[in-house]
Amino acid sequence: MRCIVDLAPRPAALGLSVDEVLLDRARQGENSLRLWSSDLAVVVGRSQCLADEVDEEAAALRGVDVVRRASGGGAVLHYPGNLCASVAIAGGERLSVAQATSIFGGIGMSSLRSIGASVSLVGSSLFALGGAKVSGAAQARRAGALLYHWTVLVEPPPFPMADVLRALRLGYLPRGRRSEAARTSSLYEILGGGVCLRGVAEAICREIERRLGKLRASSLSGEEAAAAAALAREKYGSRSWTALR
Repeated sequence: MRCIVDLAPRPAALGLSVDEVLLDRARQGENSLRLWSSDLAVVVGRSQCLADEVDEEAAALRGVDVVRRASGGGAVLHYPGNLCASVAIAGGERLSVAQATSIFGGIGMSSLRSIGASVSLVGSSLFALGGAKVSGAAQARRAGALLYHWTVLVEPPPFPMADVLRALRLGYLPRGRRSEAARTSSLYEILGGGVCLRGVAEAICREIERRLGKLRASSLSGEEAAAAAALAREKYGSRSWTALR
């Protein structure tokens, strides 16, 4: 399995585009793990109603981009202190949602436990002792492959998530897929410091290797980078896609 680690924050639309490119590569038989981070953005799920999930006026005032991913799940806040992990695996579409969650959610849980964070897998999310959510995941399938991607709140967000996420406010009544209205916390807060994106990324790599086999360091090819840039312009960065529902 190739392993791409690029922790320099990128526009969220580009990050989602790279995930789609790697999903297509998995359909051709090339599995990958990618660890990355994003600029400030609210990312809504494929089947969510944008207006019900995001306070776009507040997001604009804070310089927060708003994008839609191709996978399911609820709305999340991306920011440079939030680690994103993406696995694209050939044949994974044969796994049920529960099976994929058990495998890859279990990898996420074990990797965080290895650095001292006592977390449990509940549904598609990881919760620390005390009930604070530290990680959430989503899945997408294409003929021949599965994309499973999740985020880990490593550092605290730059402002309260409720400023932009309607699910964390009173009166939340979405018309589409519900977001999880859970209290969140970062690993930094839970562990009292001493944690960084690279350290968490390395823990995930170790657990992937333990369970799925050797990783080989890789980077995007020129062709892959060009395909991702085109998707960012024409799909994930377009208002027509983001405002789909």
